Amino acid sequence: MPLAGDSVVLLTAGGGYVFADCKTGIKLRISKANCKADSLISSQYGALFAVAAEGKLMPASRNILDPCALLAGNRRMSSMHSGSNDNRYLNDDNKAQIVNPMTLQAMKTRGDSGLAIIEALAFGSSTWGVKTKYSKTKWLKRKAKKYMPWVQVLEPTAFVLAEAYFTRMTKHKEAVRPDVIAQLVARSNTRPGSRVVVMDTFHGVVLSAVAELVGPQGKTIFSPSDLQAPMKTVSKADVHSMGQRASLPKVINLKTRNAEAADVIQNCEIAPRLQHFRSKVDALVLASRHEPLSILKTLLPLLRVGGSFVIYSEHVEPLTRVFIWLRVSKAAVNLRLTEVWQREFQVLTSCSHPAMTTSGNAGYILSAMKIPERV
Repeated sequence: MPLAGDSVVLLTAGGGYVFADCKTGIKLRISKANCKADSLISSQYGALFAVAAEGKLMPASRNILDPCALLAGNRRMSSMHSGSNDNRYLNDDNKAQIVNPMTLQAMKTRGDSGLAIIEALAFGSSTWGVKTKYSKTKWLKRKAKKYMPWVQVLEPTAFVLAEAYFTRMTKHKEAVRPDVIAQLVARSNTRPGSRVVVMDTFHGVVLSAVAELVGPQGKTIFSPSDLQAPMKTVSKADVHSMGQRASLPKVINLKTRNAEAADVIQNCEIAPRLQHFRSKVDALVLASRHEPLSILKTLLPLLRVGGSFVIYSEHVEPLTRVFIWLRVSKAAVNLRLTEVWQREFQVLTSCSHPAMTTSGNAGYILSAMKIPERV
């Protein structure tokens, strides 16, 4: 349950994400409307709010926001459930709709509901009766995103933050896909109670995932090149389950050669503050746009023997150089250099198939396990 002052993530009807602070008087821009965040305070995670007139957020249920369920009982829409229709003879020439923009604007001015507008558009389409039920369902859902806006309150977990940043930053090519983060955490053998060194230049989503997993018993040591953006993401993360909030680390020079590891890296106080530690860390997770080989050479002495390390890069050439250096130096075993790829599927009754559009290459991952130095 978000309290006053907490950060939440809002999922919109169009599939976008909005970062919001639960504070009285704060306004949010949702579906071309200025909405107040007052209704979000003390609401339940997963709660749905319909965007009503004048930007008011009204509590709603999923059935009320589903145009297919609302229009299923309408006799005039009974053709929607016909399974004998065919789309092969439809011609998309923009002449099938008789409802013009002036009529739509008049309905909006009168204050007609979004469902009434969608119903008018369906009745005004000359090809509505010959579409298949799958085409009608997709059409209704597409129109509902525009005329029946809503938001859902999501708990700011590491997965939600990764999904939100990926959706918002894809155009700028500055995001990491959530499945990539899952592979980084899994192949680094990160687990509750681990001590992990993280280098993250992708808005802190990797750092948030590691900190959430290791919990209060573990230690997340953060060595960034840009401190502000990653820690801003960690501050959004829900760390109440860890027992305490994350606090900002002190910036310490990464390039010093002091024998004390605490003088070489920076601390992220997810667990009690780590001033000095004599034992080595359990894993290294490096997700940086900088040259990975020099970073690995600096941080590898901090890793215990048998510990796993994983490196993510958007290009394969830097990881190839790391792979060759590890093979020649014999510093690690179980070397794996793989390309990250994912294909989404649409799962519907009698209509399941791979998604027609999907994201392309999401980068490359190199993972290995450190072994003792050979004399």
